Amino acid sequence: MCCNVIEKHTSKIKNNHCVINYSTMPQSAQAFIDTYLKRNAPREYTKKQFLKLTNDLASVYDVYQYFLKNDKQLDFSVSFLTEEQLDTLIVEALDLLKKGHNKGAVQVILEASWQFPELLHKYLDVLTTLKSYFDFDYYSFFWRYAPPSKIALLQKKLQAPETSVSDKLELFECLLQTRDLAAVQFAYQFAIDTNLIPEAYGVLGTDRIIAYLEAIGFTVKNKTIVRYCYQPTYHLQFSRNYFKFPGPNRASDPPTLSDFSHPAWNLSPEKGPYRFGGVLQDDEKKPFAHIITLDPIPEGLPISGFKKLTLGVHIAAMENIGIVYYKHDTSGNPHSIESRISECQDEEMWLLPIKETQISLARTPQRWTLQDWNSTENLFKIGGEPTWIQCADTLSCSECKTKMDFLMQLDTGLPDIKNGEVWFGSGGICYIFWCDACNVSGYMRQYT
Repeated sequence: MCCNVIEKHTSKIKNNHCVINYSTMPQSAQAFIDTYLKRNAPREYTKKQFLKLTNDLASVYDVYQYFLKNDKQLDFSVSFLTEEQLDTLIVEALDLLKKGHNKGAVQVILEASWQFPELLHKYLDVLTTLKSYFDFDYYSFFWRYAPPSKIALLQKKLQAPETSVSDKLELFECLLQTRDLAAVQFAYQFAIDTNLIPEAYGVLGTDRIIAYLEAIGFTVKNKTIVRYCYQPTYHLQFSRNYFKFPGPNRASDPPTLSDFSHPAWNLSPEKGPYRFGGVLQDDEKKPFAHIITLDPIPEGLPISGFKKLTLGVHIAAMENIGIVYYKHDTSGNPHSIESRISECQDEEMWLLPIKETQISLARTPQRWTLQDWNSTENLFKIGGEPTWIQCADTLSCSECKTKMDFLMQLDTGLPDIKNGEVWFGSGGICYIFWCDACNVSGYMRQYT
């Protein structure tokens, strides 16, 4: 929509659920819409205007309704809306999609599937008729945590002789996305018995099926399907001053307050403080970077036999080798078991250890336990499902060779000890895994 069209929206826009009057919106909401649709304002300025609206959730809701009715996609997350507001928007979005494609409506449904999939369950039949508007990966995501009645329907259709192979594959993925253990076991066994996913590109069908499992937080250990990630989830809470970069070595643009606006950055701390960052072994060429000392260890993590656990990694080695492992002694301290670390040099500023600070842990509400990879959410967390950038790539223990449990992840963007910035790959995520049987931690990273 061109900016000169804005003036025409002083009249009411009607539908079955609401009446939007642009002229009676708060001035802050009008200013945001004007600035956003002109498209010539700097994005950072537009973000700041949007954040001003979050002090008045009714204004934020008005803005989303306006964009829905005008077939526009708003680049800012619905994360600032309440569950009740989002529930109402879902109804309006579905009504619009029944009439044809609508960018704003598609966005509302997709974001709801991440934050409140339960709100979509009563509309799954409708969404099935509208699934051409969504990439299938997103459509299958609507079934996350689906109730037993919906799961039974998927199972019945999957077993029906008249169901095509392509439809069976879709039903298989929807069943996995429910994340219900019995449903996952059913789908897995059906795929094995019917050779639903055959060998391809030299990868066995069973291995491809396990890859599907690992994408939704399950894997196979000792021929049994189990979770490799656990609840509860804890988000790391930092001091705002910690992310200021006074030195010249930052790899990207300086952060602003709006980068920390997402609710996951602003949860109520429950545990801490914890020592975060710093150095375990001060070696100029091969520094052993301290990640965090879990003292005490948060409840729910798959760690036994320790009162505290210290995590650390040679960042340069991880970047050069890809995967590195550490054996932990009886005090919970890590020791390298990777001989190739001695061959790695830490010559780049972005491979330096993380700047030391104190952090706290906040129990993560269900809404934020599963997150997509993006540039605004807090992706520093312990527990929960990993935020995979590429395909799921869980680690196997270097000693017992069994699948390890996911422990925590670190996003790119932490300050290093010389006021530069720690990047993982070209700006990805570092994943930390744990084998409780062998007291071994493992590190890997993904990036685009």
